[in-house]
Amino acid sequence: MDASPKLQYLPSGGVVSTLFVYYNPEVQNAANSVYVQKSTVDGQYAAANPAAPKKYIFKTDYERMQYIVGRQGTVPKCSGY
Repeated sequence: MDASPKLQYLPSGGVVSTLFVYYNPEVQNAANSVYVQKSTVDGQYAAANPAAPKKYIFKTDYERMQYIVGRQGTVPKCSGY
């Protein structure tokens, strides 16, 4: 059995680490990707308009739940975002 945490090396040079794996590695990786994507978009919105940043709107409840699983499974400040 593989051990947790898992380290994912990003093409940009950053690292994403997970505290746990939810269901299986593919599901956790997808959730981590949604978390990183939303975090990046939120940062871009904040940089574009710091006084009143636009809010990211999830397309589905499934995407929202992936974000939550990704947020729970990602070690803070290890993703580079």
